[in-house]
Amino acid sequence: MQNQFKLMVATGLSFLLFSCTEDRIFEKPDPIPGDTASVVPAPVRINELVAKGSALTTDLGNNSDWIELYNTSSSPFEMKQGEWYISDSPADSEKFELPQRTLSPGDFLIIFCDDSNRVSGQIHTNFGLSSGGDYVFLYRKQNGAITLTDSTKYGVQAFDNMSVARSPNGNGPWQSPVTPTPGELNP
Repeated sequence: MQNQFKLMVATGLSFLLFSCTEDRIFEKPDPIPGDTASVVPAPVRINELVAKGSALTTDLGNNSDWIELYNTSSSPFEMKQGEWYISDSPADSEKFELPQRTLSPGDFLIIFCDDSNRVSGQIHTNFGLSSGGDYVFLYRKQNGAITLTDSTKYGVQAFDNMSVARSPNGNGPWQSPVTPTPGELNP
């Protein structure tokens, strides 16, 4: 059995997670494409995701990968129509337009990633999440300019129904694998 070690290194306002096993040197994760120095944080953040074997059933009756957004603010936050986008591609910042929603303080929004491309009832994106690892980007468009507000890169998902999640919620470092907590605080 190999011992695993993790080291978090503070870099400005973000954290990098380095990991190794007894027989491997430290690995630095690949950078997120694009200019992450231009990230303009917003109260709504990517908080959790499941990219393989989700046990969460959608309104369409299937089990689907999902992304959870979280309102970190102590005030209600209105996500206006035509202003918020989520994507798995740095080259397509407007890949999926999120519908208008108001999130109460500490509220969650589950977005199913199943290529269904519909927003009546639950939100279903026009893309899926790769269990082989991928990126997730959250963008905000204001006055014709689109800015990256949050993003994450996750690695290969080896287990069904395990999540990649922030702890503490909304602002903490990413943890994986974690037992999913859709619509609830992460441990």
